[in-house]
Amino acid sequence: MSISSTAVVSGQTGSVAPPVAQNASNDAAARVPPPGPIALLSSWSALDGWREPRAGRCRRLGRSTRLLRVAVTPATVPGHPLEAPVLARLVAACAHRLRASVRATDHVARIGEHGMAVLLDDAGAQAAADRLVRVCQGPYRIDDQRLVLRVLVDLEQTQAAGPKPPAVQA
Repeated sequence: MSISSTAVVSGQTGSVAPPVAQNASNDAAARVPPPGPIALLSSWSALDGWREPRAGRCRRLGRSTRLLRVAVTPATVPGHPLEAPVLARLVAACAHRLRASVRATDHVARIGEHGMAVLLDDAGAQAAADRLVRVCQGPYRIDDQRLVLRVLVDLEQTQAAGPKPPAVQA
C-alpha cells in the first residue's frame, strides 16, 4: 500500500504550490488560524473557565466539541522514581508533543503537574484522540534517558451544537 499526494507545479522552476481548494468548506479550513499556545491551568477545577469561551465559539458556528482529558505518569521501575526536574521536563515534552500534533481548530491546556486537556472539534474527534494517544505514548529522550509515559485518557462529549440554552430560574 502506498500513499501518494499530488501538487500543482507553478510557472517557476522547482517551486510547488499546494492543490487548489475544491469547495467552500476547504476554503474555510484554509483560513483557520495557526494553533495557539499551551494554556497553563493550576487545577482541573479551572478547566471549565478555560473551556467555555472555546466551546461557545464552536456552538456559534453550529458545531460541538469533545474534551480529551489526559493524565500522564512515567513508566518507571518500581522503587526508582524520577527526580522532580526530569519529571517536569518529561510532562512538558508530552504537552508540546500534543500541541504539535493537534489540528488547528483544537486547543491544548496543561493542568497541574500531570494532566493535560485537549478541546477537540467534534468532527473526527475519535480518530484525533486515538492519534494523540499514540503520539503521547512514544518514547522520550530526557537527559540521555529513554522514558515512556503511561497515558490515561477520557473523551467526553460537550454540549451539543447550537446556542447555549438559557438558565432555568426556580
